[in-house]
Amino acid sequence: MGGQKGNSSDGRGGGGGRSVVVDSPIPAGLLKECRARVSEGVEGVGRNQCVHGRLVTPLLQGDDGGGGGPRVVEYKQVLTLSRRKDGTEGETGGRENGSEDEEDLRGWVVAGEAGRGKSTLARDVAKSWISGRLPRFQALFIINGYQLAECEIWDVIKSQIPECVCRCGGPVVAEWMEEAPVLIIIDDFIPNLAEAELESALTEWKMASFLLLTVPSEMVECHRLLSSHFPSVQLSLEGLDLTDALHLSSRYLPATQLEHFRIWLTYNGDFCREVMSYGSLILSACDAWKHGFISPTKTTTLTEMIWGLVESRISTSDIASDIRGMETWISVLGKICRRVLETNRLLNKEELEMEAKKLFSSEVLKKVVSSLFPTSTSAASPSVLSFPQSLTQFLAGWDALTQNLRGTPLKALVKLISDEDSIVVYTAGHLIHFLNWEPECKEKQILRVAKNLILHMDRAKDRFGYTCRIMYELKLHPKIMQIISDEVDFPKQWDINSIGILLHPIKYLLHNVKTPHKVLISLEKGYTAPDLSDVVSLFSSAGISMFLSDMNQLNWGSRETSDALLNIIHNGVGKLDDFIGCLSCNTISSLGKFETTRNIVCLRVRVKDVTSIQAVMKCPNELPNLMWLEVDFDLAINEVVGLEVPKVNTPLMDVSFRDMTDEQIPDVCEFLSRLRTRFSGLHLMRSKITPQGAMNLLKYFFRKRMSTSADPTVINTYRLWRFTALAHLPPKQKLTEETAQHLIGYDDRNHYSDNEIRSSVSTTRVTARTLANFFGVLQDVVFFRYVCDNFSVVKNTDGTTTFEELF
Repeated sequence: MGGQKGNSSDGRGGGGGRSVVVDSPIPAGLLKECRARVSEGVEGVGRNQCVHGRLVTPLLQGDDGGGGGPRVVEYKQVLTLSRRKDGTEGETGGRENGSEDEEDLRGWVVAGEAGRGKSTLARDVAKSWISGRLPRFQALFIINGYQLAECEIWDVIKSQIPECVCRCGGPVVAEWMEEAPVLIIIDDFIPNLAEAELESALTEWKMASFLLLTVPSEMVECHRLLSSHFPSVQLSLEGLDLTDALHLSSRYLPATQLEHFRIWLTYNGDFCREVMSYGSLILSACDAWKHGFISPTKTTTLTEMIWGLVESRISTSDIASDIRGMETWISVLGKICRRVLETNRLLNKEELEMEAKKLFSSEVLKKVVSSLFPTSTSAASPSVLSFPQSLTQFLAGWDALTQNLRGTPLKALVKLISDEDSIVVYTAGHLIHFLNWEPECKEKQILRVAKNLILHMDRAKDRFGYTCRIMYELKLHPKIMQIISDEVDFPKQWDINSIGILLHPIKYLLHNVKTPHKVLISLEKGYTAPDLSDVVSLFSSAGISMFLSDMNQLNWGSRETSDALLNIIHNGVGKLDDFIGCLSCNTISSLGKFETTRNIVCLRVRVKDVTSIQAVMKCPNELPNLMWLEVDFDLAINEVVGLEVPKVNTPLMDVSFRDMTDEQIPDVCEFLSRLRTRFSGLHLMRSKITPQGAMNLLKYFFRKRMSTSADPTVINTYRLWRFTALAHLPPKQKLTEETAQHLIGYDDRNHYSDNEIRSSVSTTRVTARTLANFFGVLQDVVFFRYVCDNFSVVKNTDGTTTFEELF
């Protein structure tokens, strides 16, 4: 790496523990030169250029849907986060204020899509250091990750303090770096381009701290690199929610327009958030609304919304007269953006200027490059630009369409892009825009694009959701819909996930293709799905059986509740077979009173009070077809364990608890023994259970002759109902595990022994290995997962045990 290697016998390098500030003299002039360099990098970055985002620390073991959730962190708090030795996170003012049960973080990984505010965060940290609010760092260096693919990190550092290196000598500065508490910020860090250089720095610069800014897909790998050397944390830059977006919009719209804008955004939230979650696009969206380029009558899709932004920016600028040049410029940008997504690299300002020179005069060139579309610059290099991710995908989709119209297969245009589905969806939206421009477009060209959109269905991550999205963006164009109806074979069961809950496409499919036997509707956390009630009503009125899955976020405080959905089903004719979510006591008690819900087969419900628990315990007697009951106890353990409960005789039963400790295990086990002796799953989430506590729980089950796995006969009965692939099994053929796996397509045994403990404690390797050995000798436990802060131990369905250290 260029620096001289020093001795490290005092153990101040990698590993945990508290940082030790080395009292070594700073080379003459280094601090002054470093401050000047950093000040120059952040100077002139005004408020309008800052990208507003929400920085969050994810739950250590993920959000289980039961409250809690990620914690929002202010930019200024990032480098004051600490991690307690039990694995949880806290906040301190630095080493001086930290307590003995805390260890200072020396690594931060912040992930976010382009335009979320990573470079803004880097500049804010730099400003804090310049103003003296980060005294623990003697120097600060900001590096662009792409530089490390071309030169050594030490050469980049030297280039930022050339006068100091010249005055003191490179070896002296290199030796100081080995022991100096400095902060190194690497913007746009991509591991496969710069991992070797980072490893060298982590090894040689024993007291340095690192802030890595990267994309979401690289967050885990970046965290692994840092945490293998010292305590680190990973954070995510999430988009603005509707409240934040409207707060910013209030700066740009008068009150009367703002209220109409708010109503429109609320109803169209799922596609509008692809724009409004980016702070840098909100001004453009408000201008487009103000000038009529976005409106409730003309803007009904995401592609139309972004076209409204683009047309508004062009028409309100002083370069609008050269419209032909602007059309060509958008095509040029589309080609560049598609390459950016393929290579994971960012835009280069010099390249944009070179392309713009071919189209525009010198008077308008600068305006075209810098002001037509909102861009953000890298904190380390002003020549590196990025568009907000949704705008980049929009432009890449335009290039995909124009090239597909010329004959290039769509597959070849998107196969190197990680999120290829989004590009193809934009391509569908662009086709409608193109037809408005060129109404005389040859039918052969339309047919080519339509067939390419259909061919992509087999590559889509969510086939049905993708189909609904392209239909929505195509605005149900008659010719293309006819091609879809004629050429696409839809399954008997429709799996409709969050992005596919769109009323008009589903209504079209219901009336023009085969009617499904069942539909499974699931809603991921964070999605609002404004059409959900209408979609449920549509299927209910048509008499189609439904599964409502993963409705946990439709809880008692949300705008739309599961209770309201059940009320729709009660008033329809389509039956509900399966439900997962939150229900009130009154709705639980009403399930057996309606023909549409009394034949529920699987009921998995989250309860928050004692009366709801009592109501759900009566369900086995009131729902004659109930095979699987799962009760998620979302209240204090001591409120649950003392309850008098009846025996539950359903064939399968899961239970979930939160916030358990080792001390509460005996009481919980005693409570469970009063319910039944055989469970199909135990879920102990957000707990503080140690490996010894997990072993104690299983020992209690063994002593009481209780089981954490469902009966094999019951499993096959459930399989025959659940999986359509088993419907044609000959009556006399025995359903073996091998046959089930072959017909279903995967090993589903973990579903019927779905035992999991998620804990925030830290443990030792020896203790975790002991738990792994304990799992290995258990015969009755088919599957069990224990995950704490630093280890994961899994008993697999094939009898093996997986042991993994987490970073």
